[in-house]
Amino acid sequence: MVEGIDPMEAMNRLKRFEDKFEIMERKRQLYNGGEDLFALPVTPFPELDETKKELALLNKLYGLYKDVMNQMDEYKTILWADVKENVDQMIADMESFSSRCKKMPKRLRSWQAYLELKTKIEDFQLVLPLLTQLAQECVIARHWATLESICGCEGALEVDDPEFKLRDLMAQPLEAHFEEIEEVTIGAVKEADLEIKINVLSEKWTTRQIQFQEYASRAGVMTMTAVPLIIEELEEDQMALQQYL
Repeated sequence: MVEGIDPMEAMNRLKRFEDKFEIMERKRQLYNGGEDLFALPVTPFPELDETKKELALLNKLYGLYKDVMNQMDEYKTILWADVKENVDQMIADMESFSSRCKKMPKRLRSWQAYLELKTKIEDFQLVLPLLTQLAQECVIARHWATLESICGCEGALEVDDPEFKLRDLMAQPLEAHFEEIEEVTIGAVKEADLEIKINVLSEKWTTRQIQFQEYASRAGVMTMTAVPLIIEELEEDQMALQQYL
């Protein structure tokens, strides 16, 4: 319960104190049993009772801290190729952890472990939507190159490597560049939509048959038929493309 102690050190100390407390609690039960056997007044141990309450309180905080750290370590072993199918479960897990964190007793909320835990959960919840967006098929090599430039990790995001894992991506400062990364993913979606639209229009106009007829009965002079309709259709297609730009 030392203020400012590192959470991992606190967890180790808590385990040692719990072992010591268990020995003392067994001794108390033996002493109280002997007193009861000989009809003696049962000796109270108020400090031991207070310690029991404190340990229970600490277990709430550090138990959750341990659960969150273990779960995040497990996430980091997921192959990038499998991230998309695991994102929904990760979101549900983080929502559950966040709910447990918010329900912590008020006296724990000023502790370093609580603040660190709350920050880790919130940062990961912020990153999860990015993982969903980055796992889209429209995010291709040029977008990953842009992300490497944003995060200052050129050559580190080899997502095509079958051994590339979530930990390799999470090692980068994603939350610090959230808005920039989100802008790249939004751009990737727009580019993919634009490419589909262009391909559709290209196919349409490449195969489009245009009829010609003689112009004013002049030999060798031809003109397109239905020119106004064709121009109108071209303008409509142009407007449709501009929506993606």
